[in-house]
Amino acid sequence: MSGATEPPATASTWRRTELAVLTAVFLYFAGTSFVIPFLPLYVIELDHVDVATAAIWSGAILGIAPLVSGFAAPFWGTLSDRYGHKLLLQRSLIGFTVCLALLAVASSSWQLLLIRVGTGLVGGFSVAAQAMVSVGAPPRAITGAIGRTNAARVLGMAIGPLPGGLLADTIGVRGACTAAVAGGLVALLVVTFVAVAPARGAVQHRARSVRRRLPWRADRLIGLVFSVTTVRLVEKSFDPVLPLFIAQLSGNPFGAGVTTAVVSSSGLLAAAFASSFTGGLGEQGVQRRGIVLAALLAAAALLTVATYFAAAWWVVLIFRSIGGAALGVAGSLGVAEAALRTDPKQHGRVMGVLGSGTAFGSAGGQIGAGLLAILSLPAVFLADAALLIGAAATVIPRRRSELLQRSEPPLRDHDDKERQG
Repeated sequence: MSGATEPPATASTWRRTELAVLTAVFLYFAGTSFVIPFLPLYVIELDHVDVATAAIWSGAILGIAPLVSGFAAPFWGTLSDRYGHKLLLQRSLIGFTVCLALLAVASSSWQLLLIRVGTGLVGGFSVAAQAMVSVGAPPRAITGAIGRTNAARVLGMAIGPLPGGLLADTIGVRGACTAAVAGGLVALLVVTFVAVAPARGAVQHRARSVRRRLPWRADRLIGLVFSVTTVRLVEKSFDPVLPLFIAQLSGNPFGAGVTTAVVSSSGLLAAAFASSFTGGLGEQGVQRRGIVLAALLAAAALLTVATYFAAAWWVVLIFRSIGGAALGVAGSLGVAEAALRTDPKQHGRVMGVLGSGTAFGSAGGQIGAGLLAILSLPAVFLADAALLIGAAATVIPRRRSELLQRSEPPLRDHDDKERQG
C-alpha cells in the first residue's frame, strides 16, 4: 500500500501498530535465542569434531551475522524510508524465517556459516521496527515507544533460551529451529494484518515541526551512535566471559551452568524492566542527561564487580542486575534521542546507522572480551567501564540551549496550536 492511500494516524491505530511491532520484536528475538545459544552443540552434532574445533567454528558462525548486518543496516534503513517501514519489516521477517528453516536442514558447519552470512544480509529487523514505532508515535511518546521496543527485545532474549534448551535436549537443535520458524511466521502474520503504517501526510507534518524546532547536527548523531554502540558492546561482552567468571568464583567449572543462567537472566530482565519505564524521562525532555547518568551507573556496577572479583556469585548477581537496568535505560534513551532529533522522513536511515553501530558493537563485544580475557577476567569489566565513561562524555549537553531543552513547550502542544491557526 502506498503512503498516499494509507489511513491517517490516530491514537488507536498507533497503539495497535505499536502492539503488533512489540509482539513481532518479542517473537523475533525469542526465536533467535531459541537457536543461537545451542549452535556450538549443533556444530558437534553435524561434524563430529572435538570441543576446540567446535569453539573455532562456533565463534565464526556466531560472529559473522552481526558483522555482515553492520554493513547492511544503513542500506536497509534507507530503503525503509523510501518504500515504507512496514514493507521492510515484512521482508526482514521473511528472510529471518527462511534462514531458520535452512538451519533446520543444514548438514555441515560450512552450511551453517553461509546461512548466518545470509541472516546478516537480510537483517534490518530492529532498524525497521524502531523506525516504525518512532514515526507512528506522537512526539512526546517516542521515548516510551522506543523503550518498550527495547524491553520486548531483551525480554525475548531472556525467555527464549529456556524453552530452546528444553527442545534441543529432547528433539534436537533441528527441532528448536523448526519451533523458531513457527514463531517467525506468527510475527509475520501479526505485522501484516495488525500493524498500520503511518500516513505520509502525518509524517510530513511532523517533519516540518521537527526541522523548525529541533535542528539536527551530525556531531550529535556521532555521539549517540557511539553511546548506543558502546551499550551493545558492553552487553555482549558478558557472553564469552560470564560463565568463566562464575566458574572461577565457584571453583567448579562443571557446576556453574545454572548460576550463570540465573545471573545472565537477571541482567536481561532488569534491562527489560527498566527500558519499559523510559517514557517518563522522555516526557521530561532529559534523554541526554538520562544517558549520562545511566552509563555512569553501569560503569560503577562494572567497576564494583571487577574490584570484588573474589566475592560470592550473588555479588555479581546484584551488580549485573543494576548494570543491566542502567544499560537498558541508556540504550533506549540513545535511540529515542536520535529519533526525536531527526526528520521523521529519515528515521529509517538514522535507525540504520544506529543498527550498524549496535551490530558492530555486538561483534566487537564478543571478540574483544575473548581477547581481553587472556589477560584477566576483571580486565573485561574494567574496559567496559572505561568505554561507558567515554560514551557518557560524548553525549553530555554542552550548551545552555541543550540544558534548557526541557523548558521548551512540548511538540504536541505546538502542533495543536499550528493546526488551530
